[in-house]
Formats: sequence, structure tokens, C-alpha cells
Amino acid sequence: MGLFGKIGQAHSNGGGIYFLPGTYALECRANKSGTTREGRPFFVCEFTILESSNPERPVGTSVSMMVMLDKYIETALGNVKGYVAALYDIPEAEVDEAGVELLVSAENPGAGCKVRAVASNTKTKAGKDFTKVQFEPYEKTAK
Repeated sequence: MGLFGKIGQAHSNGGGIYFLPGTYALECRANKSGTTREGRPFFVCEFTILESSNPERPVGTSVSMMVMLDKYIETALGNVKGYVAALYDIPEAEVDEAGVELLVSAENPGAGCKVRAVASNTKTKAGKDFTKVQFEPYEKTAK
């Protein structure tokens, strides 16, 4: 087998550039779920930045947010729920399992939808920085 013999089984690195503190207008490219190499389940949403208050994340940059779904599951699912409600501009009460499963399906129905976000740093119990991203419907906060 040659140097590239296993290329058929390889996956390109989908790892993204993460949010930095700031306010953003975003266009969704994709929503996905899966498991990490360690077997941890996750939800990820990928965007193109349309507006940004942070010069380190300029317009046109791709950015993503990953939610791990194995620890603090209630908080994790709440973050996913808040995002989905903002993306579709619907009440959180209307977000359900079937809708989120469709969102992360190959049909990729969220692609092209716009949403706004505010990212801010907070400290974890371990004293490390964690960037919390809160989403808002695009139209309700449009200029």
C-alpha cells in the first residue's frame, strides 16, 4: 500500500474557528451531530460571519460552535434549544427532538438561515475561559 492507500477512509478536518467575544450576524452553513474520536456525542453549528464587532473575526470568516452532549446534558440541550429557536425565530416550546434531528440531517434545512449572536467569556469552575454564545432571531434585532 502506498502513502495514500487509506485516503478512502479519511475525513477532512471539519474543526472550526470558534467564537471570540463580540456581537455577530451570521448565516448558517450547516448543523451537525456526531461523536468525537473519544466517542463523545456533540452538536455543532457552522456559520459565515455577515457582521462582526470583533476585528479578529471579520466579515466572511467561518465560525462554529460545538456543544458536547455527554456532560451537563440539561445545560447542553438548553443551549441547542435556544439556538434552534433563534435560528427559526420560534418559541423555545416549539423546539422538539424531531425538529433537531431534521436540522442535523443530510437535508441541512438550516443552511442559509440567518441568526444573531452575542459571545462573551466567562470563567469555568476550573478557572478557565469559556466563551458563552447566546443566539437571537435575526430579524428581531436587525438594524
